[in-house]
Order: sequence, then structure tokens, then C-alpha cells
Amino acid sequence: MRQLSRGRLDGLAADDVAVRTCLMVSHRQLDGAQRRLFRRIGLLGSAEFPGWVAAALLDEDAAVADRLLGDLVEAHLLEPSGRGRTGPRYRMHDLIHLLAGELAAQEAARTREAALDRVLDGWLDLAATADDALPHWYGLDPEPAPRYRAPAEARRAAAADPMAWFDDEAYLLGVAVRQAARHGLARVAWPLAQRLSTYLDLRGRYEEWGVALRAGLGAARAAGDAPGVACMLGLLVDVEAAQDRIDTAMVYAEQALRAYRELPPGHRYAPPEPPPAPARRHPVVAELEGELARARERGDPLDTGWAAYRLALARRAEGLHGGYEALFEEAADAFLACGAHLSALWALKNSGLARLKRGRLEEAARCLGRGYRAAGNLRHGTSTYTAGDIALVYAAQGRFAEAEGLAREALERARAQGNLWSAGKALDTLGELRRARGDHEGALAARRDALAAWRRLGVPDRIEHTLCALRALTAQGSGERP
Repeated sequence: MRQLSRGRLDGLAADDVAVRTCLMVSHRQLDGAQRRLFRRIGLLGSAEFPGWVAAALLDEDAAVADRLLGDLVEAHLLEPSGRGRTGPRYRMHDLIHLLAGELAAQEAARTREAALDRVLDGWLDLAATADDALPHWYGLDPEPAPRYRAPAEARRAAAADPMAWFDDEAYLLGVAVRQAARHGLARVAWPLAQRLSTYLDLRGRYEEWGVALRAGLGAARAAGDAPGVACMLGLLVDVEAAQDRIDTAMVYAEQALRAYRELPPGHRYAPPEPPPAPARRHPVVAELEGELARARERGDPLDTGWAAYRLALARRAEGLHGGYEALFEEAADAFLACGAHLSALWALKNSGLARLKRGRLEEAARCLGRGYRAAGNLRHGTSTYTAGDIALVYAAQGRFAEAEGLAREALERARAQGNLWSAGKALDTLGELRRARGDHEGALAARRDALAAWRRLGVPDRIEHTLCALRALTAQGSGERP
């Protein structure tokens, strides 16, 4: 719950604004049900919320909650804030929200806790509903079921367009994870962080992802929830590896392996991976399966690894569940054979996590060992990325057209997914490839676009890396400043 400040309201009244007096006059004109909703909105971690939240706060059906929301709008204590996938949204002015929180504190503690629990369980219910429609690299850990179900209409909306629903609600979902953690609700905090993971990965929102996972981890540790600790540590491997923080990812991998090994019987195994969907219904997937078969026939490890990598990405883009683990294995072997060590780490990370989540712990340990060996071949602080690593290996073989085509494809995919992080890395790779083949102006343009992406994301080490590359290009003779 947000920190409330009675002094802030009192201070405004002392300045003759008389905010408290006006608000209390409006509040006294409400009936009992209207007052109950008003003060319980003060329990929320955000002053903006979708309409279904009111039903959860009151434990009433949607029709009753909608009528009371309309009453608060008419009383000028609440204002409409557009419409999302699950229906109308509302916003309470920050100062009114403070007063509502003060009044909520006067309710019995058990009543407050029950109301907030319903809201947080509702967020978990909707996030699970949306996330179930998204593909996962390696499946989900078993998690506690939400104790409150969101209204059926909201659940249908979340399932109908899951990425758009997550786009609408990502901020409030992050608030809900942190609020659940602060209130000791590990049974909501870590499952909700798990359910956010695929969306945040696809969008490249790694900072938010890390914040959610660490909040979930803290809650699980405080509650002695061993399955939650293991799940959060495994996903932290993912978020750190996605940002090329290899050393940190390997530390989390060791901790995750230990945590999964220590799980009590009955908590160690996730549900089996769903069978792959038939490729014939997905032409892009079928085409890439053909490319992989041809690369195998040629015996070209770089082409084989790249084809397996692209096929995994295509399956995910098509929303297909299952069929990833064999691709990770094949890609890892191929990348190690041709020196694409960062790409091998990507494949080994996913393969290792899949094994962890299915209780195949010795196999996961072998993946971790191979990962250490691959990491040993990387220069410290590398700023390349998986597809970029493959492109640079192509370039080292003199296959510049293939290398640049790969980087452009990665850039297009990142932009289509709204993944600014991956777009920045693809642009850095394009800049390096163009510099290597003597396209000075093209290299400058790519690096400047990359710099703009890193500045939007606010990532200091990436900004500095790209600035250094721009300075080096400038020193070659263009005379321009980055």
C-alpha cells in the first residue's frame, strides 16, 4: 500500500486551499456502499485502475460495482480515464486518493486485508489467463491458484488479445507484484512475476522484469516458499542473460540449480511440455523447418545453428507451445562448433532452464557446465547479442551479405514486437558490420539510431559503448560529432 500523508492534506488546508474540508463535505453526502468503495480505493497501490477492481474491493458483482463507480464520478471524487480491453478505467486525484487511504485505515485490519487480497488475486487470475495464450520457451513452474476470480468479461478480454492486455496493464501488474510482496503475499507475488515474464521478455522490458522477479524472490524467501524461490532464481537467469550480464546470469544459474535440488518431493516437477502444434498450419514454421533440414544436409554448423534459432523464434512468434527443447540442443551444439559462443549460451540457458523446470537436474547441471565453458570464450563485458553474435561469425567468414541480412531481420523483428532493447542491439551490430565493410556513413547512421534507443531506455553502459563506437568512426575522418 502506498504511504499516506495526512500532513500533506492538512498543510494544504492551512494554506487556505481547504482541500480536506471540501473533500469531507463530499464524502459525508455518500451513502454507506458509496463510502465503502471510496475508502477501499485508497487501498490500491495506484490511483488509476480498471473498473473490475471495484467489484473485487467490494466482493460484489460487476453491475453493483459499476453503479457505485458512476456515483463517485457524479460526486467528483473519481473521474473516467478512458477504456481498456477489460472495460472502463478510472482515476482518482492523488490528494483524494490520500484521503481515501486515511479513511480505509479506519476499517478493521481483516476487512482491509481481505479486500486487497481479492484485488491482487484478481490481477493474478487475469495475468494467468492472458499468459496461458502466450508461448513459453520452457514451461511454467506449478504455482498457487488465485483465490479470487476476476469477472468473466475481463477474463475473456485478457485471453482474446493477451499482448494488448499486457500492454494496457503492465504498469499496474508491476505495482501489484510489489504490493503483494510488501504485504507478505508470496502466493501472489512470485506467481504474478512468473506470469509477467513472457510478455516482458517479448517487449524487451528487462528492467521492469528484473524488478518484478526480485520482488517475487524477496516475498518467497520471507515466506519460506521454496518453489517460489527456485522459480524466481531461474527466471533471473533469463533476465540477466537477456542483457548480456553473463557473470550475473551464471551466479543465478548456480543458485537456481541448488534451489531446485532442495525442493521437497512433490514440488520438483512441472507439468509436461505441451506437444508441438502441427507445422502444416503455419507456413513460416514449415518453411524454416525445411531450411533447417537443408542446413543439416550441408553439414554447415553456422547455418544449422542459425536455422534452429530462427525456427525457435518463428514458433514463438506464431504462438506455438512446445517443440523448443530439441531446437535449443541442436543450436547449442552447432554454435559451439563454429565459435558463436554467446549464441551457444542463449541456447544452453534455455535448455538448462527447461530441464530445471522438469526436474532433470543432472542434465541441467551439465548444461550449466557447458555454459561456463562457453562463457570462458567471451570477452569480458561483451555488448554483442545472440543474433549479433551469429552475424559477426558470418562476417568473420567473409559472408557479409548474410551477416547484414541477419542483422536487418533481427531489427525488423524487434521493431514488430515493440522490443526497443533488441532493436538497439541489432542497430549496434549493423553499425559494426557496415564499418567492417567500409560503409562509413551507413555505420554512423546505425550507431546514431542505436544511441537514440539506448538513451530512450536509459542504459548507461550501452550509451557509453555506442558513444565510443561513434567517436571511433568520427576519428576515421568524417569530422562529425556523435
